[in-house]
Amino acid sequence: MHIIIGDSYRILGSFEKAENHFHRAREIDRDRIENRYGLAMTFWQQERWEDASAVLDDIERMDPGNAIAGYYSALCACKLGYPPEETIPLIQERIRKDGPDAHLFTALGEEYIRGGLADLSVKWFTKALTLIENHRPALSGLIKVYREQDNRAKTKKSYLSYLKAYEDDRDIRMDFIHFLIDQTDFKEAARQIERHALAEHEPGIERMLAFCYRETGRYAEAALIYQRLLGADPKNEPILRSLVFCLERSGNADTAVRLLEKAVGFLTPSPNLLLITGVILFRRGDMERAMRYFKQVIDLAPRDWRAYENIGRIYETQGLTEYADKNFAKSQVYKSAVK
Repeated sequence: MHIIIGDSYRILGSFEKAENHFHRAREIDRDRIENRYGLAMTFWQQERWEDASAVLDDIERMDPGNAIAGYYSALCACKLGYPPEETIPLIQERIRKDGPDAHLFTALGEEYIRGGLADLSVKWFTKALTLIENHRPALSGLIKVYREQDNRAKTKKSYLSYLKAYEDDRDIRMDFIHFLIDQTDFKEAARQIERHALAEHEPGIERMLAFCYRETGRYAEAALIYQRLLGADPKNEPILRSLVFCLERSGNADTAVRLLEKAVGFLTPSPNLLLITGVILFRRGDMERAMRYFKQVIDLAPRDWRAYENIGRIYETQGLTEYADKNFAKSQVYKSAVK
């Protein structure tokens, strides 16, 4: 009776109650193997690999050559991270004994990756998928192996295959988006974020989306996001700089200048912020105000080559060649020192 009740609790996911009943069943009849099966499966479902392995060893002692114990013991060895030189022959032997099995095929693929034999793993993940369509561990394994091989096209295809089957897996989708950004595929990264509304109420992902918009020339849309982010964190200078860049690129340079000059009075400006302000003013032909900001950069960072280069450009525009050359020369000296 305890075995039946324990199994019912196990199926329902009440593992603590299930374990209690299987233990009581073992106390009543220590020679009955069924209570060990129940315990082993309860531990397996909870990913308590060491406990499961111990019970499986007990079953093996009670019934040498037990096929169920042998099957799960081999998989447990992989879960417990035994050396691949031990697990690979173990899984191969189970495949020879048990025949085609998606879980064994996938385990073998994973162990080949761990053992530095990633090229051999693709075959086994593919075999697993012929037995169980959309077998999640096999789909995940293909992503892992292609990333390890730096095969960008197949990595992307594997992510898409996985997400077609398991579109609600947010962790894998975010991993895919990071992969796309690393590969400078900003258009697809933005599409993934938009399509699945991942950025809603998530400042970090909103910022990622804004970056993708910026990198694909969607400056006005990026600016809207940066404005919202800056409203929530007004002293965040990197967001401010991104907003200003997008405002200028989207034809709102006046707004960018007003925002910058207001921020310079509100924040303790960095050389970067002062430089951006000066550059925008320079582009708009306001040389006097631009010069003032570049000189403020030098006050804060006397060896910042960018300030001298921009001052040189102002002098060059004004036809003051001697002053321009002096600043360009100084810029090169400090630029070389940075390298």
